[in-house]
This record gives sequence, C-alpha cells and structure tokens, in this order.
Amino acid sequence: MIMGLYLIHYKIKLQLGILLQMLLAFIRFYGKSIKTRRTHYKKWLIFVVGWLFCQASYALQLKSQLHFSHLTSKEGLTQNSITSIAQDKQGFIWFGNQSGLQKFDGYSFQTFQHNPLDKHSIASGVVSSIFIDKDQNIWAGIFPNKVSVYLKQQDRFKTYTLPAINSDGFIKKITQIDHYIWLASIHEVYRINTRTHLINKFDIATNSQILDISKDNNHNLWITSNRASYYVNGLTGQVISSFTFPAIYKDKINAVLSTANNLWLGDK
Repeated sequence: MIMGLYLIHYKIKLQLGILLQMLLAFIRFYGKSIKTRRTHYKKWLIFVVGWLFCQASYALQLKSQLHFSHLTSKEGLTQNSITSIAQDKQGFIWFGNQSGLQKFDGYSFQTFQHNPLDKHSIASGVVSSIFIDKDQNIWAGIFPNKVSVYLKQQDRFKTYTLPAINSDGFIKKITQIDHYIWLASIHEVYRINTRTHLINKFDIATNSQILDISKDNNHNLWITSNRASYYVNGLTGQVISSFTFPAIYKDKINAVLSTANNLWLGDK
C-alpha cells in the first residue's frame, strides 16, 4: 500500500519532467527562423497530440488501478470502530479504538492494550486521538482524562493523568511546540512539559466548546471554540490576542482549519 503511494508520486514527477522538456523545446522552437518553424511544425504537432494521448491513457489506467481495501476484525483489528488514525515517518499506520492502540505495517497488526499488572502498558480506556511527536513517539489521548505516550526507544508507555475539573475527559486534539505537548478536551486546555513532566491547565475558552488547537510557524497556537478564537504563545501559554465571533455565528462554528496566514471557520 505504501509502495503504491510512492509509485504514483514517482509517475507524477515523471510526467512533470516531460512537460518541462516540452516547454523548453517550445521556447527553442520559436527562437528559430520562420522557415525552420514551418519545416518542423508538423513534427511538433504530432508530438503534442501523441503526448496528450499518452496522458489520457495513463489517467484511465491509473483510475482502473485505484481500489479500496477494507480492514476489519478478520484482518486483526480488535475493534471495527476506529476513533483516530496517524502515520509515522517509517510508514506505519496507527489506529486508535475502544480497546487500545494498534500499529499496522501493511500486512499485520501489533496491538497495545492495557495490562493491570504492567505499569508501563497503555492506560485503560477509549483512544480518542493520536499524535506523533518530533521524536516519533506516539501520544494517545485516552478517555477519561488520560494521555499515554509510547516511547519507541524504550518500548514502553508513560501515562499522564490530567487534572480535569469541568471536562468530560475526552481528548480531542494533540499538538507540539518545542518540548511542550498541548492537549485540548471539549472544555479545557492542557500543556505537558516533556522534560519535567509537569502538567499545566489553562483557563482558555472557558464556558464554551473547544473545537480545535493548532500551531503556526511562530511557535504560537490557535485555540478555537464555538464562540471565539484565541492566539496563544505556545511557550508561555499567554493569550496574545483573541476575537469573539459575531452573535450570528456563536455556537454555530463546527469546523476549523488554520493555514499559513489564515484561519478558516465553517458554520452549521
């Protein structure tokens, strides 16, 4: 499956290379005399038509090769209900479900489940979100009020219990800035210092439903709720600025996307 993705990428690069060669040939062609252009016009036209025909044939062939594969409990999933998915740099796919965490190598699953006799196993509960940090450790938000990180080099889990007060304990989103891991539940925001292992809770977007937490290129965060959006320093946790949505949009925002220079909001 992963090899197929690389194969498609390679073919696209190949087609772009051919297109670039055509453009250079076109420039050289029009730099010649009119008489020479007329001489080679037919050959150029035949080449272009032939290339377009090849592209159409390739598109039809690619379409016929694309297909979906369904993975269920028959293939090794411990639960058919998947709550989260992520991919690490090695190409492994990580699945979260109601019974734990699973790693898929394209052929088989490796399952990580809670073992009450092993303090280094994953916490018990539903995996609600997955995040892979810069060191390729796997963070799993676990209902209720826990997050377990799989430390690859040590081949074990470390679990943090969040100081939830008004939260329902459902971790929606995880991201990282420097050595800080930021987490958002439906009503609360947390930060874990991976060096000291201290957990801080921030009173941001209180009395509202948090929809998203995402970082930009300046080590800052956009924390967006259904009523307002907050621009937060990702190292200190200080709110830099905020804006409240117009009354017509309050409690109606349900989708968020942050890009390089924009924050996109979708309402109901």
